[in-house]
Amino acid sequence: MRLLISFLFFFSFGVSVFGANIKAYATNPPLSFMLYIISPESMIGLPYKPYKEDLTFLLPSVSKLPVIGMVGGGKEINLEMLLSKKPSIVFVSHSMKDSATDFEEKLKKFNIKVVYLKSQNIIESLDSMVIMGEYLGKKERALALKNYALDLLKDLESKKVTNYPSVYFAQGISGLESECGDGSINDVAKNIGGTNIIQCDDLADSVKNGRISINIERIIERNPSFIFVREIAFYNELKANPPIKWRNISAIKNNKVYYAPSSPSNWLSRPPSLMRIIGFPWAFNIIHPEIDLGFDLNAKIKEFYALFLHYENLSDEDIERLEKGE
Repeated sequence: MRLLISFLFFFSFGVSVFGANIKAYATNPPLSFMLYIISPESMIGLPYKPYKEDLTFLLPSVSKLPVIGMVGGGKEINLEMLLSKKPSIVFVSHSMKDSATDFEEKLKKFNIKVVYLKSQNIIESLDSMVIMGEYLGKKERALALKNYALDLLKDLESKKVTNYPSVYFAQGISGLESECGDGSINDVAKNIGGTNIIQCDDLADSVKNGRISINIERIIERNPSFIFVREIAFYNELKANPPIKWRNISAIKNNKVYYAPSSPSNWLSRPPSLMRIIGFPWAFNIIHPEIDLGFDLNAKIKEFYALFLHYENLSDEDIERLEKGE
């Protein structure tokens, strides 16, 4: 691990297309998280205020940055504040390319470059990380991290899985929001050796890529063997005193309900960030304890936090707290 960290440190420096001391901003959480991984010193602000539990895992210089806002959801971007920070480049979600033209034109008047990046799945995110690295003079670091992630994901994909247990991703305060699976790289359940009980083929095209509202009757009918919960309050409710209609679901009866760690960004669920690099093997190990990962999971989580998140002091106790949402 020390050799890899030294390698990444060596390649943390490079020649930016904008020169030294570049200032950059990312206008949504996944891209901001990507920017933090590649070049935290370039960041001029955040799209949202970090949660209290996230602060431990963020560099103090970043956690104290002002909240400038988002393009395409959340707190609307404060253009005046953004311009006052004099960024050289602003990263925007590719999904906003058609609707952010006015925003782009306003920035162009100040010679600020706008770059649209994709981040809907892990492969898109890794490719975008390299593009971001090219602009920030951190291409070598980005490539090294991408290759690390691909090796980990390919190793996970090579595991011989013979059964794919049913999985439900509970999102929202009542657990009745989720995302669908289609067997592609976008399918989180597939990546962790499971089958999403909500299949994209059953849904209208207009809702397949967003957060989907689900009725409890469908969840009961599909009867998931595992449930991963995004919101800590609902997770605690399911563990302590689940709503009556949930109680006969297999995952509830068999105590197979898990909180998806969320600091400094969610490991599995929304927003679809690069935390999935470590979230996939973590969840795979839960669903398939009979399959040897070939590495110590806690050691791998610590390595990931050091290499990607600039946090080298993660302990076993920290990991346990992350899994409990504390």
